[in-house]
Amino acid sequence: MGESPTLNEIVAAIFGPDFDPKTIHFASFPGDPHNKDDARWHGHRLTTGDETLPKGNNNFLCMGALDPTKTGRSLADVTHHVAFWMDDVGTKVPLERVKQLTQRPGMAPVLIIETSPGNYSYIWRLDKAVEELPDDFDAQTVTAIRHTLKADGWGDPAAQDHVRYMRLPGINGKTAYRQADGAPFQSRVVEWSPSNVVRLEDFAAAIMGATWFEDVRSGRFAPAQVLAGASNDRAATMDDPLVRLALAVGLSPQPSTRAGVIDCICPNGANHTGGDQTGYAIINDGMSYCNHASCQHLRSPDFQDMMIEAYDAQVQAGIMFGTIVENPLGVGLLDAKTGEVVPATGTGFLASVRFENAAVDTGMGSAGQSLVEAAEEVALRMSDAEDARYQYVADRFVAVDQTGSFWDLKYGQLIGPDLFDRDGGVLQHFKLATGKNRASTLALNHHSMRHVQTLACRPGEPVITTTRGPKGDPIPAVNTYAPANIRRVTGVPQKYLDHLGHMFAGQQQTVDYWLDYQAWRLQNPGAHTSIIALFGGNPGTGKDFLLEQFFKMVGQHNVGRATVKELMSEFNEAVLLPTVYLDEFSLAGKDAQFGYNKLKSLASPTGVSITINPKYGKKFKTQVSTSVLASTNDTDSLEGVGTDDRRFFIAWTFANKLVGQHPVTTPMSEAYFQDLWDHYEQPDSIGILYDFLMKRNVQHFNPMGAPPRSAARHSTLVASLSTASQFVYDLVTAGPLANRKVISSEEVRALALASDDPGVKNHTSPKALARGLQAAGCVSINRAGSDNNQVRVSGGQRVRLWSGACVVANNAQVVGAVSEQERDVLLGSPDKARDLFEAEVAASGAEFALT
Repeated sequence: MGESPTLNEIVAAIFGPDFDPKTIHFASFPGDPHNKDDARWHGHRLTTGDETLPKGNNNFLCMGALDPTKTGRSLADVTHHVAFWMDDVGTKVPLERVKQLTQRPGMAPVLIIETSPGNYSYIWRLDKAVEELPDDFDAQTVTAIRHTLKADGWGDPAAQDHVRYMRLPGINGKTAYRQADGAPFQSRVVEWSPSNVVRLEDFAAAIMGATWFEDVRSGRFAPAQVLAGASNDRAATMDDPLVRLALAVGLSPQPSTRAGVIDCICPNGANHTGGDQTGYAIINDGMSYCNHASCQHLRSPDFQDMMIEAYDAQVQAGIMFGTIVENPLGVGLLDAKTGEVVPATGTGFLASVRFENAAVDTGMGSAGQSLVEAAEEVALRMSDAEDARYQYVADRFVAVDQTGSFWDLKYGQLIGPDLFDRDGGVLQHFKLATGKNRASTLALNHHSMRHVQTLACRPGEPVITTTRGPKGDPIPAVNTYAPANIRRVTGVPQKYLDHLGHMFAGQQQTVDYWLDYQAWRLQNPGAHTSIIALFGGNPGTGKDFLLEQFFKMVGQHNVGRATVKELMSEFNEAVLLPTVYLDEFSLAGKDAQFGYNKLKSLASPTGVSITINPKYGKKFKTQVSTSVLASTNDTDSLEGVGTDDRRFFIAWTFANKLVGQHPVTTPMSEAYFQDLWDHYEQPDSIGILYDFLMKRNVQHFNPMGAPPRSAARHSTLVASLSTASQFVYDLVTAGPLANRKVISSEEVRALALASDDPGVKNHTSPKALARGLQAAGCVSINRAGSDNNQVRVSGGQRVRLWSGACVVANNAQVVGAVSEQERDVLLGSPDKARDLFEAEVAASGAEFALT
């Protein structure tokens, strides 16, 4: 994106344009936040709303609107809820899972921030602020959503604290994220859509599901002061599962003097000020509250989670000290002293008690059924539940032994054990644990888990397939390819074709080639092309639209997204997918050559064997064949692309977008784009485009051949030249050397060094010289051969000068300036190259001697 938004713009986008600065809490400090000498977490309220974001500081924003009469940042100070956010997207929740959420209608975020390499915060602004009132349904809905975000693994659970700090643009001073040169990572805004808002009910339905309204209305998420007065809901007994769990973890539940209420020690009692741990009450199975001031921010699910955690810790301690042992019958655990079955987790305990109670309610265990039979039936039910949870992970995941990771068939990505353990679906079946009780460890060791050696992209083959190992032997692999769910519909994609024609008006060769490229890729799913398709031009002209339609047709799950910088890093797993998209493409600056070489290896016709270092697994080496697409708004980003490079198909649009109050003299207005995107969100519309491309004849298309060298491509690459290269280009095309056939590179360099422009004089390197000459259509002719009687013409062609003669040049190199047509003749005909060289060499000014 362009210039990063200011602090004032970010606050306005989250809290609303009319925000009161005194309700906003902000912290900013340099150094490492983990270093107590650097950290300054107390922060302050904004004063005027026009404070800046210091680029050299860690910058943080409190996500709750606070009481303007206070100065602190406590839960008691929260007056309004304005947004939802997810932190650690990419590390604690799969990026693709969150992207699928954002693609739902009305769920686009207002802001996305990259807070550390490959790690993001997603923020959604509510269309209306929700006031924090005890008996307000919307306030309870906010609590319910945040609880679900935490329980279902939507990123860092700590982010669901009402007054949690969110990292803003600036540095991330943590030592772990320092770059190779010691500089801190720069946190940055990667997506900025300040007009985007979400409705509370839409967000609730997306996160909690269709029953969200009933879940909130149940009262589970009401605060203590509401539940304390809810006399109609008081129906707790000592047999309730939650009460039994409280007893199991030592909270001493006792019937209260109030009917239907069980008084207990508070699960959060250790945090009560003053040391008094009373005040907690269970009023039915699933609803509880604590009257203590320290617990006013907690809701029923929070207390239940604390009990479950206490139970799990208790079981782990029992296993460690030998008081709880494995059941030799394979069902749960046993108390070593009494021989009684012990549920392995707190959630399992609640489930077993609920099943027990249901058994009594339905007559189980009564006359006609012995206690032994009832116990056997309970054990059988527990065994079935155990099989069901393992079957869930076995159906969804495949263990990839070479990487120490899992392939997620649902989201089409590789995840490591940590992400596996925290996945929302997995957490519905396995408790978050450590050591040998981790879900990932249990799943890996269970007989139902499928194991393979590596990854492979095999369209049309089953999930478990084979590929060739380093020695050519077949090895088991998981098939990472899954087709897009698009139905073919007969028709003509007229809106798409019209837009394509407008973007590339006068560039029919570009239009035809892009249609051919797409058609060939779709008709040959998973096949590799060495062509790098690069889209460029002014922002807002529809490049993203064209690319996103293609990604829909190949399947978004088959597209890895990265930047060139990320591709150059050691975390390069995006190349495992059949398509890689490089957003904000750039081959400029000191890393241009390194990035170019990386792309060149990926574009190899036969694929390339590279080392992959996934973020959540161990390094492994594999053969990859991925096809690369990219986009950019800036010609300067093409600095590292040679003007004669055969790999790049450059589709550069010279269209402009008219916005605001300008009259609509072109079709590219805001309304036009809204209509275009909406149209191709319809299944039939994208189905028509897909069918159109699937029927297109591409027998003539060469996926490994050079793309067309259009005039637009040439002018674009010329515009990307550095100042020094541009000077050389102008010398040869319109300057004193314009009419010369043979030019000495030394005389060109001499003219550049004589320039008054420091950008030319001080930067005419051999590389800059070569780029300018290449852009001008020159071919390089170098002496070659053991007897120096041959020359090498760029392109690898060797030609003999003349029999019995040897050219000895005082200059190391001469170059021939020729047109594209002459160049093809020159490279294709050694005789004509020799004639051209002999006839024109004298005009070069170079000194040659014949021997």
